[in-house]
Amino acid sequence: YRDDAKFAFIEDFEFTGNIFDDDRDGNDATFVDTTTVEVFEGNGSGRIHLTKDDPFIEVATDLDQLFDLNDAGRAYLEVNYKTDIDVIFGYIGHNISGSPIPEFVFGVNPKDSWNKIYFNLTDIILTTNFDKGYQIVITAGLPIAGGEIAVEEGDIYLDNIKLVYF
Repeated sequence: YRDDAKFAFIEDFEFTGNIFDDDRDGNDATFVDTTTVEVFEGNGSGRIHLTKDDPFIEVATDLDQLFDLNDAGRAYLEVNYKTDIDVIFGYIGHNISGSPIPEFVFGVNPKDSWNKIYFNLTDIILTTNFDKGYQIVITAGLPIAGGEIAVEEGDIYLDNIKLVYF
């Protein structure tokens, strides 16, 4: 990283609980859990498990920890992932004078091995300027074919998620 790099958060899933605790879909059965079964680095990774009974998730970073990125010159979301279903990442912008505004802007396709991706948030931050701050949001759903859920279950593994800016 650059010498002037700062981290709004680093989620490495090494401890019980994680920063992705804002349950936006209202379903207690869908959440980001910590697992030791499929790990990219260290002792834990995040896991989202979806089933036909619970086929969709929308979860965001802690609502009490909004990230003020308005003075950041550049900002990136770094994610290590392994997934057998599509995953979409985005942000929720918060203003003092209004409702939160979610935008889903980046996605990844299924990969059966660990991958790293960087999402460039710079233009988003420069053009939105939410004065209360931002959350990072993740959404995913089991694929649908012919109006039916096409698979029995799906797993998403996440590790070393970093919101870096400079």
